[in-house]
Amino acid sequence: MNEALPGPSEVATNIAEIVRNSKASRTDLHKSFREGALLNQYLLPAIHQFVSQLDGMDSDRARESLLSELYRQMGEYASGTPARLSPFEKVIGASAQSVVRRWKSAKPTVKSYPDLALRAPCPYRTVFEGKYFSRGGLSAAETALATNIYQAFFYRGLAKVPETPR
Repeated sequence: MNEALPGPSEVATNIAEIVRNSKASRTDLHKSFREGALLNQYLLPAIHQFVSQLDGMDSDRARESLLSELYRQMGEYASGTPARLSPFEKVIGASAQSVVRRWKSAKPTVKSYPDLALRAPCPYRTVFEGKYFSRGGLSAAETALATNIYQAFFYRGLAKVPETPR
C-alpha cells in the first residue's frame, strides 16, 4: 500500500478535496466521507492491482475475488458485498442477556459489513476494516487500532456460509 499511495500530507489534501467535490456535486457519494474516499479512491484499486498480479490471477479474477461494501459503485474492482448474516453482533462487551434476547427475537440475525474482503479465486482470504484518521495523530490511530481490531477477528470468526443472491 505504501508504494501505491502518495505521502500522508498529499493523501490528506486529496481526501479533503475528494470529499468536498463528492458532497458538492452529489456524485460519487461513496467517496463523500473520509474513510470512503480513502478506501474507494486509493485502497480498493491498489488491492485490485495487487491481486491481479498474483500467480493465476488477472483483472477479471481479481474483480471476482474482491468484495466491497460499496461494490455497486465500485464494479470495476469488486463483484459483490462482504456482508454476512450472523446471530452475533460486533459489539464489545455486549451482555449475555442482550445476546440471548437477540437470539430469541423475531430478527435473530444481524448483517456484518467489513469494508472489503478477498475470497476465491484469490489464494488469500482476508477481511479489511479501514479507518481514516485526520486528527489526533499517531496516538489516536494506535488507540483506535487496538480498540477496533476486534472487528477483524469478529469477521474472520464467523462460520462459513454459502453465497446467496442477496
